[in-house]
Amino acid sequence: MHPEAPASEPDRVLMQARVLWLALLAGPLALFGVIAFLIATGKLPPSDDEQVKRMLAWLSGAVLLILVPMAYLLRRHIHGHVRAANPEAPLPGRVLLRGQIAFGALCEAAAIVGLVAAIGRGTLMPTGLLALVAIGVQAANFPARVD
Repeated sequence: MHPEAPASEPDRVLMQARVLWLALLAGPLALFGVIAFLIATGKLPPSDDEQVKRMLAWLSGAVLLILVPMAYLLRRHIHGHVRAANPEAPLPGRVLLRGQIAFGALCEAAAIVGLVAAIGRGTLMPTGLLALVAIGVQAANFPARVD
């Protein structure tokens, strides 16, 4: 048996970032699946109140348009403090992970709001689609490397 070589610090941080990425995606994806199942089986009937349905759709869209750009800005801000001090140095692992957590949490929040709105509306359109946009943004930001 060969002893396993200890992982380097960048490799360890990258693995932690990927685990966080997956964990923050799992919740909204699971909730989407449950809601889709309930709607498809008729266990979650559409709401009769058109005003509430309209308000939930607008709220879901507004939250998406606010939180997703905020996620990018906050991550840049978190990383920027370290980059400003030493632009050539790689980001320390704790800073990289802090940015990953903030980014993922804001995308997850936008997705959850869209999915809760889908529950209130009794349909996945359009709020479930908006939730999928937030989930897609987060999925597209898979941690590929550590500086």
